[in-house]
Amino acid sequence: MSELVIDHPRTEEDWQAVRDICCETGAGGKPIEPKDRWPFFAEYWIGPYQKLLPQWTFVARENGKVVGYLTGCPETSGFNRRRALYHRSSLLVSALRGKWGNTEDVRRFLHPFEGARRALQFRFGLKVFDLLRRRYPAHLHINVLEGKRGGTGRRIMNACLGALDQQGVSGLHLFCGEGPVPFYRRVGFHRLARLDFGKGPVSVMVRRI
Repeated sequence: MSELVIDHPRTEEDWQAVRDICCETGAGGKPIEPKDRWPFFAEYWIGPYQKLLPQWTFVARENGKVVGYLTGCPETSGFNRRRALYHRSSLLVSALRGKWGNTEDVRRFLHPFEGARRALQFRFGLKVFDLLRRRYPAHLHINVLEGKRGGTGRRIMNACLGALDQQGVSGLHLFCGEGPVPFYRRVGFHRLARLDFGKGPVSVMVRRI
């Protein structure tokens, strides 16, 4: 019988498993392609949490193997400032030096206007982001391997919600495509806003704690 345990990454092997799952589920629950995208994609999405807030990453282990994870933080505005200073700057230098190759992700990251063009606060509007800052300051990202999703996501989510409640955090938010919306509704989120980004809709989901 399989045993599911929720805890935190403890070793570099755990963090590598988190990075692998990020890439194996990064295209709407399916693997991103091609494989040469994986190192930069994983560093972009997982690196800041490993470097700045490892204690706010939760993993689900089935018989010792990491099958899902949640990265997040209790206060997004401060995290974004620290991420820009301590992670994005070093990522920029390493990308300019060619460490990550010449994939589409790297080219987009290095484009001088890409960050402003893609910034969600400009897409959704400053009023939405002010509301998130005041009422839903925490955020998270969650991914679970295909075939392991029946109940695993809820278990990881509950662990994070319990930790946020102990810290006195008022609420949290996340951004997602249309596919995961039913799951987030089942665990207590509702949709605050929704926009079509061309490749599909993106929703702001929020939950009080």
